[in-house]
Amino acid sequence: MNIYLVAIPLVSLLLLKAVLTLFRHLRSDLRSVQGPRAARWTLGWYTWKVWQGSFEHVNRDLHKKYGSVVRYAPNRYSLSDLEAVKVIYGLGTSFPKSPWYIPWGIPGDNNLFNERSLAQHAHDRKQYQSTYSMSSLVNYEAYVDECAELLKNRLSELCAAGQAVDMHHWLQCYAFDVIGMITYGKRLGFLDKGEDVGNVINALGESLGYSTIVGIVFPTLHDIIFPILNFLAGSKGQGGAYVTAFTKARISEAQSNPKAVILDDSDASTQSFLMKFLAKNTSKPDAFTSSHVTTGCVVNMVAGSDTTGICLCHGGRIADKISSQFGLGSRTCIGRHISMLEMCKLIPALVRDFEFALDDNLLYNEWKTQNHWFVKPLDFQVWVKPRTSAG
Repeated sequence: MNIYLVAIPLVSLLLLKAVLTLFRHLRSDLRSVQGPRAARWTLGWYTWKVWQGSFEHVNRDLHKKYGSVVRYAPNRYSLSDLEAVKVIYGLGTSFPKSPWYIPWGIPGDNNLFNERSLAQHAHDRKQYQSTYSMSSLVNYEAYVDECAELLKNRLSELCAAGQAVDMHHWLQCYAFDVIGMITYGKRLGFLDKGEDVGNVINALGESLGYSTIVGIVFPTLHDIIFPILNFLAGSKGQGGAYVTAFTKARISEAQSNPKAVILDDSDASTQSFLMKFLAKNTSKPDAFTSSHVTTGCVVNMVAGSDTTGICLCHGGRIADKISSQFGLGSRTCIGRHISMLEMCKLIPALVRDFEFALDDNLLYNEWKTQNHWFVKPLDFQVWVKPRTSAG
């Protein structure tokens, strides 16, 4: 076979793509927006920076250098102007989510986070809304108290053993067991030994990395890439598929006891989310499908297991306007009250009962994080001791 028969068409296609890219750039109204030179022509620069896991620092430096509007990839821009928040997220705006969100779900089963259709998202959110209301969630306060007490017991044991504590790991164990009780009606066991039960934490980490990178480079190929990687990972699957399989196993356990599935969840204030979802599916199978049951539980596991920090600015005067840890506008996180309940119950109890000091490595060196959309601390070692006085 003559190699030129293959090479010439390929080179021609590459040249054509380069010419079209240049043509679109020269005609674009946004061609004057500044940013790294490589970011103007290719996704490679942005993909590499995100893969390195610290893009929050990179993005901050870009805005310091180029101003409030920065190009970080072809046709992709970062805005740091407060007024842009109103334009993009304000009431009545209609900006859909980009294709980047496609890989944040199982192919064929969109969820509240990755659903791009504004109309479908509004419909699905309405189906879940009452379950996530604050008036509903306060009934689960006892679950949070139980997990908070367990975490305090584990910290006391580590204090007695004279060991430093990886607070990120233990707080994630706490968040997992709380969300397990709320979602499935039972703790998953993370706080018992501080272990990664069922490899779920590792699987979620894989899922975040996959979704972040695939969403940048080729989101439309998610339906092809995902099943291939899942097949290569073996019987339990990888990342998102593993978490989904874990969730489906919990659903099967619940369905094995049909008497536990109530037909009307209005009077079952402390029924698990799973039971409430199954009840809705039983009473309204067309509006609340079996897919809603599965994706609702999976999203709880993925989003509910990451404890969210609180940001204050200027004494809190404008914090509510710009803080976006739970999203903004119509896409505000539906489960934000769960996180707030977890934090508001746990943090005062920890500060009341313990004293915390950074390990020397954290005290004298830069705090290390990993950012694959969620910014997570790495090896956040602290020394904990029981508080001996009110001061």
